[in-house]
Amino acid sequence: MRLLSILVRQRAGDSIWLIPVAVILALALLALGSVALDASRPGLHEAPFLFPGGVESSRQFLATIATAMLGAGSVVFTVTVIVVQQASTQFSPRVLRNYLRDPIAKATLGIFAGTFIYALIVLGSTTVVGDDDEAHRALGVTGALVLSLASTILLVIYIHHTVQSVRVVTIVQSVADETHAAIDRLFPDLAGEEERTDVTLPGATFRVVSDQEGSIVAIDTAEVLHYARTEDVFVEVLAQVGDYVPRGAPLAAIHGEPSSRDAASACINEAVLLGKERTLEQDVAFGFRQLVDIAVRALSPSTSVPATAVQVMDRIQGLLRHLGERDIPSPRYLEDDRQVRVVLPRPAWSGFVHLAFDEIIEHGRGASQLRERFHQVCDDLEDGLPASRKPDIVRHRAELERLARDVVIAHAS
Repeated sequence: MRLLSILVRQRAGDSIWLIPVAVILALALLALGSVALDASRPGLHEAPFLFPGGVESSRQFLATIATAMLGAGSVVFTVTVIVVQQASTQFSPRVLRNYLRDPIAKATLGIFAGTFIYALIVLGSTTVVGDDDEAHRALGVTGALVLSLASTILLVIYIHHTVQSVRVVTIVQSVADETHAAIDRLFPDLAGEEERTDVTLPGATFRVVSDQEGSIVAIDTAEVLHYARTEDVFVEVLAQVGDYVPRGAPLAAIHGEPSSRDAASACINEAVLLGKERTLEQDVAFGFRQLVDIAVRALSPSTSVPATAVQVMDRIQGLLRHLGERDIPSPRYLEDDRQVRVVLPRPAWSGFVHLAFDEIIEHGRGASQLRERFHQVCDDLEDGLPASRKPDIVRHRAELERLARDVVIAHAS
């Protein structure tokens, strides 16, 4: 059930059409309701603050609104596609997901399309029935006017939001904020003394293979642990969150003899959620991966914007400092009552540090401002992190100094 809720939330967030369709349906129902109310009260058009015109002026007004909304909606859609394409080219294809989940863009598309549908419905019911009997739709036309004003305001907000969203500082900060929230959610406890427990598992009875393919989005460890307890077996998950698993590839090894191998395969496959791409649901490393991609793209010879890499390093500093203060669960063992039941690969602190620094150091060794910023980051982390976290920072500082000496020697020669 937990994985199902994650799947539904991810699909809903990544869907471009869900919010616009919901807005369209809501405004269509609103149009039908206003038409019914207008029809049930023939004298409603004489009420103050409602549209005072007759049928012909109402029809012209509604037709104008419908035409304007259709054109403006096309512009919004075009701008959205251009922004997504630019973000993919200039920064990283991995940040596209942030744009696909943008609620302002979805709401803007929905309100323009919904106002168009609203105007068409009211327009279709605004007719001359006889020589003197006119079907006034004062409430419906007034509603269209209000929606058109709301659409105009939302368009201004959308333009401002779009201009801000293509700035590198906005993109980098957005990824950093998401990663920061994921750290708080997945690693809520403060760091303590790290413990590593060695365990010898019995020989694997058989391996569970994946019945589909994709990147591991989440693993329901409680479900896997419950199965291992019930069947009195050991489960060794062979891939960690974020890894890509082809169909038919080993997903887990069962140590012991379960009552039913088919049931074991079904349980493990149900407990591992696969998706088309990585997410931050249980994958803090994906946030670092996005930031590193942006920095590496900025340091490429075709772009060469070290200042962008420095901005990325600023956010990485904050994330590593925050992560270094948290207790990262053992990368291999999930224990229950001192009895190892599930072996679950997890990234360790050293893995996060390597991911955050290695590629940026390699691509930015010739950028003096980036080297200077990196030394400042190392000074801050060595000063503020627990003693167990510092050796990896020291090693990366030494690696940067070695690469810097190589650059100087290469230039001198």
